[in-house]
Amino acid sequence: MGQSETLTCTAETYRMEENLRNIYLFRPLDSSLLQEISMLATEHHYKRGQYIFMEGQTRDTVFFLINGALKIYNVDDSGREIIRNIVSAGQLFPQTGFFDMCPYPGTAEAITQSTIISISGRAFETWLLRNVTILQNVVQIMNGQIQQLQARQQELTLNDSCDRLAAILRYLAQEHGHIQGTNVRIPIPLNQSEIANMVGMTRESVNRVWRQMHAEGIVSTDRGEWILKKDWCDSPMLARDGQQV
Repeated sequence: MGQSETLTCTAETYRMEENLRNIYLFRPLDSSLLQEISMLATEHHYKRGQYIFMEGQTRDTVFFLINGALKIYNVDDSGREIIRNIVSAGQLFPQTGFFDMCPYPGTAEAITQSTIISISGRAFETWLLRNVTILQNVVQIMNGQIQQLQARQQELTLNDSCDRLAAILRYLAQEHGHIQGTNVRIPIPLNQSEIANMVGMTRESVNRVWRQMHAEGIVSTDRGEWILKKDWCDSPMLARDGQQV
């Protein structure tokens, strides 16, 4: 159906509009604007391990994660994977370089079965310019996400290995966790090597800290998912000298 044709409320367009409404940016939109953006959108399904885009590829598309989880990472000169971000449902990605359409800053890979909506970058930009209020929201959301990334990177740089692992686990619990009684389950199958790549540690160091936290009853795993004590997730992080940070 062409964009100039009368829009009809088919099951497919209705599902697309409902998916778009799960995206934080599009929640305030009325039905007519949702119909407009749904005409530009395409739905994709990815299995764990499939790539959405590769670092350095020409950026021509904007993506929105409907459900599932993705990791965005770079590979250093030694071939080591450095995870920059875990994308959660409802987010636009990639989160940097959007308006200049520079090459993709990292590789995006599904770490669970994921549903993604893609929109041509140029078509989305044209649509935004016709809807200035939404454009302002995009800028605010992206600025907020970039600030969060920068704050997390700074936190991981300043803290020691125990604090870095604690910081990333609390972040994952906050962004992706589900409360189950006195626990928070992180439904993302991240292994210790992947966690190590997020915090700049070796897998052996992560394993050593994990065993210590496990002995204290803070963390456990179940079918590849991390389970944390809720009261620990809610408590302030303690620095090595015992002062709150």
